[in-house]
Amino acid sequence: MLTRISDFVTPPVFPDDEDKTRAASLLNILLSGLMLVLGAATLAVPVLFVQKLYSLVFVLAFLSVMVAARFLMRRGHVRLASAVFVFIAWVAATIFLSLAGGMTSIAATFYLALTVIAGLLLGARGFD
Repeated sequence: MLTRISDFVTPPVFPDDEDKTRAASLLNILLSGLMLVLGAATLAVPVLFVQKLYSLVFVLAFLSVMVAARFLMRRGHVRLASAVFVFIAWVAATIFLSLAGGMTSIAATFYLALTVIAGLLLGARGFD
């Protein structure tokens, strides 16, 4: 059982492509952390949020896309998984920003963080 958990937690290694291995390692950290946060948010939605159904649907949809991105990464499609992660995180940040008061909100810094993450995951050229 410990080997299955270890296999799930460790990022894939691509011996022929060092950059792909680096991106997979970074994406693995981001996806693992976000999946833990979303798992905790799934448990917290019934307690913390007024509109429970909408919040729960949003969190579960976001979590399912992160699981799909992790599956893509494990299959060797690191660039596609990175693009899915960045796009969905951008959508989530935009929704959160619109609910948090717009661009004057402190939540606008999410865009800066997403720009850095996109640069690290997708490289300087972004989408080819």
